[in-house]
Amino acid sequence: MPTSLENILNKIPYLNKIMRPENPPKELEKETQKYLEKAYWEGAPIYAKELWQKAQDYYQKGQKALAQKNYSHAKFYFGKAKEIAQKAEKESLTKRQELKKQAKEKLNKFLELHPELNQSLEGQLKIKLLKELIEAEKFDEFNKEIKNLAEKLDKKRGIAPPPPKATSQ
Repeated sequence: MPTSLENILNKIPYLNKIMRPENPPKELEKETQKYLEKAYWEGAPIYAKELWQKAQDYYQKGQKALAQKNYSHAKFYFGKAKEIAQKAEKESLTKRQELKKQAKEKLNKFLELHPELNQSLEGQLKIKLLKELIEAEKFDEFNKEIKNLAEKLDKKRGIAPPPPKATSQ
């Protein structure tokens, strides 16, 4: 409700007893912020980018409505931000689990193709590194390391690496 209208209504006798001013949704704002933080730490900005951005946008709109004392809009926006943050958290958890599963499968297939890795200390260290990268969920580094290791092993075997892909300009 605009402040000018609120001031006019406050001057009417007994109306204050009927109409109570709406309370700011501070508790909902804090709760929403907790859900956003939880989603952030689960990797939502990386694994659920669109949902994360939507949740952030709704949260900012809620803060703006709160600052303008438009509490009903603030409640709506904070509620939407909370709901979307929960979805983002679930989606990022699911994607992380799927990527971890794929990386483990890739490592197992790689080890089946290269059993000689278990026979040398250097190979065992590389395997340990790859497993730790999977557990740390550093999938880009894992893919880079496994590619480098495959190229190194192919060179030892005398297999030529695949030609670089041509880029069109």
